[in-house]
Amino acid sequence: MATSTKTDPKAQWRGTVVEFFVDKRLTLGVCLEIKGERFLILTEGDREINLPESRFLHVAPHALNVQKGRDQLIQSLRDIAKRREELRARIDLGDVWELVWAEPDAYDCAFLAGLVFGEEVTPDHTAAVYRACWDDTIHFSRKGDTFVPNPPETVEQLLHQRIRKAERERELTAAAAFVKAIWEGYTPAPAELAAQETWIELLKEYALHDTEAPRYRLARDLMNRAEVTATDAPFRLLVRLGVWDEDENILLLRLGVPTSFSPEVLEEAAHAAHEVIEREAGRVDQRRDLTALHTMSIDSELTQDIDDAVSCEVADD
Repeated sequence: MATSTKTDPKAQWRGTVVEFFVDKRLTLGVCLEIKGERFLILTEGDREINLPESRFLHVAPHALNVQKGRDQLIQSLRDIAKRREELRARIDLGDVWELVWAEPDAYDCAFLAGLVFGEEVTPDHTAAVYRACWDDTIHFSRKGDTFVPNPPETVEQLLHQRIRKAERERELTAAAAFVKAIWEGYTPAPAELAAQETWIELLKEYALHDTEAPRYRLARDLMNRAEVTATDAPFRLLVRLGVWDEDENILLLRLGVPTSFSPEVLEEAAHAAHEVIEREAGRVDQRRDLTALHTMSIDSELTQDIDDAVSCEVADD
């Protein structure tokens, strides 16, 4: 890793190859000139940008002759980028970590490159190591322009998290394929249905609570991956799966109202109902049939749910 050259004459920066991030993408460029505290950089993508030195992640002094034509400079940058990626592909940070973790110092890229390549270290070698360590989320932590090996327990934990994340990704991809197939008319076998129980429960949550569902983001991701966008898709999917009926009482489910009861409760309810029936049976003669009376309701004539009304009749007295 090159050291800072802020005190160097401006001419020494011309032709310097630098690496930096643009739009979250690692980019290679060559310094054309200095304007105050900022550098005019020509990128490998044929773009000129002004950057402060603080944006540079890796510096390789005097790498290119800026007197060459623009096209030749861009091609040279692309050749350098390709060469560095090829070197990076040879790096196994797990092996490097095994060599240094017992002495958790801050190591610069030149030292680590020597461990990896065992040959004369060039800016391409150090840049390749820097790229590998920058993207690494397991073995090393960045400290300025150096990298510190993580302790074994941290590495083990991070590796486990990576494995679990990959498993979740595979599960989500498979579930999305299943949902897409159901949406397009596929009828699953009972064994397939049982295997998707976790995701069926997720669809239930989404159908009942929409954006208020506990796992809304996961449910939304599932539907997006399945390319199913209909607003009522979760409900319709559950109907197609035979989990719900077309006339499923969503309100009862949303409120958590019990719809099944123990045998003891059912027996007690039947006993209470039987007592009421027997009691009312003895009062038949005391009842009057008022179905012939006309009734009036305050509800609109367009209302289909009329739940109260009033009637009147003229009494003889």
